[in-house]
Amino acid sequence: MSKVGSFLFHWSWLEQQLSKSIVEMREALGDQPKPVKGELKKRLDIWSKLLERTGVADDQLDIANAVVEQALTIKAIRNIIVHGLWGGDNDSPSIECVVNGYEEPGGKRVRYTLDNLEHFAQATDACRRAFIDLSYFNYMLDRPLAVAD
Repeated sequence: MSKVGSFLFHWSWLEQQLSKSIVEMREALGDQPKPVKGELKKRLDIWSKLLERTGVADDQLDIANAVVEQALTIKAIRNIIVHGLWGGDNDSPSIECVVNGYEEPGGKRVRYTLDNLEHFAQATDACRRAFIDLSYFNYMLDRPLAVAD
């Protein structure tokens, strides 16, 4: 349970930093202050557009695109865990989740190991750090994300 909690705390910090980064870039660009709202994809689009307006180099935009892609992938994983957590397995420490949650279960389940959960937390934190400075994006999702049952 602590690995799930750690992952979810990292997710919350990512969301907070994304909003903070948007506010700071708007201020630096001289935009009028306004609330940061909308679902994650919309806020990531705002962040990307603001980043482009700051005159960031093209190679940095490639990193920003990787951050956006990773954040959206992590969001999908987070949603599976939050809305479909089914149980755990002490024999091979892992959690099992119902894909599409309980509202529209499709019968498919995935299992995430403790190593997977740590990997997700690290990847989430790399995105959070990238919202501070793109050079801090140093950890990517690069291995299978789940074991299908």
